[in-house]
This record gives sequence, structure tokens and C-alpha cells, in this order.
Amino acid sequence: MSVKIKAKNDSDLLQTLRCDNTGILKTNSTLVNITLTNTETITASNNGNSINLTQYNKMRIWGTTNHHHNFYIQYSNDNITFYTMDEINVLSKNSILIFNSFLENIPKYIRFYNHHSASIDLVMFLELN
Repeated sequence: MSVKIKAKNDSDLLQTLRCDNTGILKTNSTLVNITLTNTETITASNNGNSINLTQYNKMRIWGTTNHHHNFYIQYSNDNITFYTMDEINVLSKNSILIFNSFLENIPKYIRFYNHHSASIDLVMFLELN
């Protein structure tokens, strides 16, 4: 939920209030919008390292890979039990293997799962807010 509040002195200053996925109320001055760069090799039929997303609500992931096969995002709220939820589609664009996905209402932790018989190298960018 997002609510706009006008300042008490009737100025043009507006604040946006929003709850993050931990239930903490934040104003637009405390909302986080960062981009992370991560390079990871995920071996065949295995998963990568988990990423803590506790303070975020939305995520955009994009990047390149060395194999033309899709991979999965696994979700967890406790960083122990993970569930396979979303498939990331890998596309070929001018002979470059790319992926791009946008997720809302993200869980506290994610990791990537390679369900194929060959290792994949991911160069990914995560935009979080």
C-alpha cells in the first residue's frame, strides 16, 4: 500500500508511505533503490547462493549467460526451505544470451537454480527497491 501525505504547513512537500515486506513503514526518503552486480557459476542440477532481500519489495533482474537454457528462481522466507517459483527465460539477441525479469512482492530470500546437465555462468544485475 502506498499513501501520499501533504506537509502540515500546506507546502508542496509530499511524502509517500509504504510498508516493506517485513512490515516496517517507510517514507520515500528511506526507500532503497540499489543495483547489485553479481557473477555466479551454477553447476549442473544445482543452486546458487541465496540473496537476502528482506528490506525490498520489488526486483528487476537482467544480465547475460553462457548457455541458451532457462533457469529458475527459488523463494524462501527462512533461508532454509526454498521453493521453485519463477522461470527465467534466456533469449538470444545478436548472438548474446540475455535474460530480463521483473518481480513484485518478493520473498525474503531468493536463489537461482540450474536444472540442466551443464554449468551456467551468470553475469546479472539486480535492481532492488
